[in-house]
Amino acid sequence: MFPIIDIFKKNQWHFITWSIVFFIFILASNNFGWKFALRSSLINTTGVMIITYTNIYLLLPRYLKPRGAFSFIYAILSLVMVILMMVLFCILHKHLLYPLIKDTFFHGAEFRPIYPAFSYMATYLITLFLSTSIFISFKGKEAQIKWEKILLEKKDIELKYLRGQINPHFLFNTLNNVYSQVYMKEEGAADNILRLSDMLRYIIDDCAANTVPLQKEIDYLNNFIDFQCLKSDKPLNIHFKTDIEDPDIQISPLLFIPIVENCFKHGKVTSSPDSFVSIYLLQKGNKIELNAKNSITPRGETISQRKGIGIKNLRKRLELIYTKRHLLNMNEAHDIFHVEMIIHLK
Repeated sequence: MFPIIDIFKKNQWHFITWSIVFFIFILASNNFGWKFALRSSLINTTGVMIITYTNIYLLLPRYLKPRGAFSFIYAILSLVMVILMMVLFCILHKHLLYPLIKDTFFHGAEFRPIYPAFSYMATYLITLFLSTSIFISFKGKEAQIKWEKILLEKKDIELKYLRGQINPHFLFNTLNNVYSQVYMKEEGAADNILRLSDMLRYIIDDCAANTVPLQKEIDYLNNFIDFQCLKSDKPLNIHFKTDIEDPDIQISPLLFIPIVENCFKHGKVTSSPDSFVSIYLLQKGNKIELNAKNSITPRGETISQRKGIGIKNLRKRLELIYTKRHLLNMNEAHDIFHVEMIIHLK
C-alpha cells in the first residue's frame, strides 16, 4: 500500500498529465459511443506515452547535440519511430476499434487505413514536437541554474579573496604602539589591548559572514580612529559623526575602512597641525552614505595616485555585492580631498 502511495507522490504530475490527455481523447471520440471512446482513448494515450518517453529518455539524451542542435541520427530515428508507431496502431485500430463502428457508421465497408494513418501520424508528430520542446526547456533551465550556481560560487570566492586583501599594516603598527604603552607602563594600555582584541575578533570572526550589523562597522571605525590618535601627543583635528536610523541593518563588512584609512594615510593629520579629517556616516532606510574629507598639501597626491589597491578592491566588491546600487565618487578642490560613497541595500 505504502510503496504505491510513494510512487504516486513522486510521479503525481505524470499521472495528472496523462489523465488529462486520456480525458481529452475521450471527448474527441465521444461521438462514436462510450465503448469506442474508452478503448480509443486508451490506445491513443498509450501511443502518445510511448512516443513521449522514448523521445525524452532515450533519443534526445543520446542524440541531441549541445546548445539544442539536432543531429541527423536523431531525425532519422524519430521519423522511423513515428512511422512504426503509426503502422502498429493502425493495425490495433483495425482489429480493436473499427469493428465497434463498422456497421453503425460505415455500413459494413472494409477498413481503409488512410484516415487513421493520417490521424496517428499527425498526433505522433505533434507529440514529438511538444516532448522535444519540453525537454529543451527543462534542459535550458537546468543549465541556467547550474550556471547561476557557478557564478555564485565564483562571486563568493572572489569576495573572500578581496576581503582577505584588507591591508593588515594598521594592525601591526597598532601592536607596536600598544607594546610601547605596555613597556612604558602608560595609562590606558590595558584598554587599548582590549580594543585591539575586539578589532581582531571582528575581522577574523564577524567578517567571515556575508553581512554584519552596521553598528559593528561603526565600532570598528571608532577603534581605528582612536588608535590613529595614539600616534600624536596633541589633540588632532578629527571629526567622526554618525546619523544612524537602524544600527542593526545588515551590510557587507569592511566597506568603509579603505576610505577611512586613506584619509589618515594621505591627509597627514597625525603629523601636520593644520591638517584635518572629517567623516560623516548617514543611514536612512535602505540608503547608506559615507562622506569623507581630508586636507591635502598643495603638492599632495592626485586622484589617480590615490586609487591604489584598497580603492580598486572596494570598487570590485561594490560591483559584485551592490550591482547598480552604489555610487563611489572622488574629487579634490581647494586642497581638500572628498570621497562620497552611497549604497542602496535593496
